[in-house]
Amino acid sequence: MITIKRGSGGGAFVADFDNALRALLDSLSTAVKLGQAKSAHLTEVRTMLEPEITRLATLRATPADIGAIEAVVLAQEAGIARG
Repeated sequence: MITIKRGSGGGAFVADFDNALRALLDSLSTAVKLGQAKSAHLTEVRTMLEPEITRLATLRATPADIGAIEAVVLAQEAGIARG
């Protein structure tokens, strides 16, 4: 979550969100693959992260984003109706 930059103007900086998220997902993926992550632990992490992710997504959503989400929901509903 912290990026270290060397040289003039360097130092410790908060990583940009996309890079921080990728690092977090990579770490979780590795823990799961190695059998070090228990289901209960992953659930705990999700209950901490998902409300904030949802809040930010809601604040940043464009009309196109909302349309894409609606299309997915409608497709899922159609799939359920088809059995």
